[in-house]
Amino acid sequence: MRILIGQFGHEANTFTVERANVETFKKIRWFEGQEVIDLARGSTDYVSGMIAKSEEMGKVELIPTFSTFNAAPIIEKESYDYLKEKMIQKIVDLKNEIDGICLSLHGAGVAEDVFDLETDLLRNIRKEVGYGIPIAVTLDLHGNISEDMLKEANIFIGVKEYPHIDCHKAGEKAMELIIRTVRGEIKPVSKLMRIPMLLVCSKGGTFDSPAKEMRDFVANYVKKNDILDATFFHGFPYADTPFTSSSILAVTDNNDELAQKAADEIAQKIWDTRKEFTANYENAASGIDNAMAVEGGPIIINETSDNPGAGTPGDGTHLLREMLERNIEKTCFGFIFDPEVAEIAHKAGVGQKIDIMLGGKSVNIHGEPIEVKDAYVKSLTDGKFKLKSPLAKGMDFNFRKSARLLIGNVDVIVCSVPFQTFDNQIFLLHGIDINDYKIVALKSMHHFRGFFETVAKKIITVDTPGISTSNLSFLEYKNLQYPIYPIDKDVNFNKISK
Repeated sequence: MRILIGQFGHEANTFTVERANVETFKKIRWFEGQEVIDLARGSTDYVSGMIAKSEEMGKVELIPTFSTFNAAPIIEKESYDYLKEKMIQKIVDLKNEIDGICLSLHGAGVAEDVFDLETDLLRNIRKEVGYGIPIAVTLDLHGNISEDMLKEANIFIGVKEYPHIDCHKAGEKAMELIIRTVRGEIKPVSKLMRIPMLLVCSKGGTFDSPAKEMRDFVANYVKKNDILDATFFHGFPYADTPFTSSSILAVTDNNDELAQKAADEIAQKIWDTRKEFTANYENAASGIDNAMAVEGGPIIINETSDNPGAGTPGDGTHLLREMLERNIEKTCFGFIFDPEVAEIAHKAGVGQKIDIMLGGKSVNIHGEPIEVKDAYVKSLTDGKFKLKSPLAKGMDFNFRKSARLLIGNVDVIVCSVPFQTFDNQIFLLHGIDINDYKIVALKSMHHFRGFFETVAKKIITVDTPGISTSNLSFLEYKNLQYPIYPIDKDVNFNKISK
């Protein structure tokens, strides 16, 4: 049995005027051919799960294409066409020699003139291989799932956790089901129920209520009702598309009626708890006040509204400005994206002082640049390290040229690649032990919790102005299907659920 595997993950924030290109993806991950297997093996992502399950079940040869992902703005057309062709070309070359296809996608990808990237990609694959070859797809919990997508693949497996500490499991499940399908043991069918609700990502953490209880409800439903899988897709509210919403996707063994019944019943349960997903967070000033009221440390302050993991620029200055103005001892900020400042620091060298305009260079709403005099260059690195977070343990990462600047009493890490903070490795790389600090500030919504939940004295979330804000009424949607909760309070679920 020969199964072709690959990965093309894109989570689009459409509220920025910037555009992503091929280089945007190469900065985070770009594996080709055998690298896809060799560099994923032993990690904790989707592809590693596919590899592990294929080896466990035996007599399976994996044919790798390529692997890339990033949370980023809308992909420019030329770059998307290139990325799509890179995935499809290997399939074209081997379409008469493969028995199945197992792909890691996202579910919230958007390119210029393409609202539904995943459906477009799968549809183009089907044009080459037809509908006789089974296709399995892993998806992110934040996918905005369309009915059209379901027509183009046989199996859809979403992660169930946020932080996504179960990517490996999702990869394993998708590979298991595609192998069983090829063997003729099962005939998977998938059904969808969209929920007229936007769920803010900051309230979707499955470590806490209500998402934790909803995750458990879905898991128990799957066990009790003899279905292959079901996923509560929270949706991604920062991608403005006609099908942006939460949804339930259920997979059964050749039982359309059971799959639709499962999707309907789980969706109703989620809808009935919709008010519990309301988010109200502090601003930067009150967040710091509350941190100072706590004995000991480290107190983690996460700036949820400038989360590069949601496609934001990562150079927002609201929280950092407040910290610099307070000038509290034993505080650090890791990190802010500013390749210009990182370059200035590297040219100046360790031990030198530099005058800079820090951050605030991408999206106006994220704040103005901060004028800094005499920032002390404390350390310089190439930005390379290995992640320790359970979310992506063992993954090599590269923030490129990075610098630790001491600005007053505040240690600030400046990086050249925008990406959310997963663990303490970027701090250690620059000589910072977070246990020595009172306040540790970072840009992330929930993925940081996979590591910091066990080491933080307390976690405080702040919501400053930004394009991943929890205040969705602040965003100017143009493509949503209305009415939709919570922007609209009086919503009849049955009116737009199908």
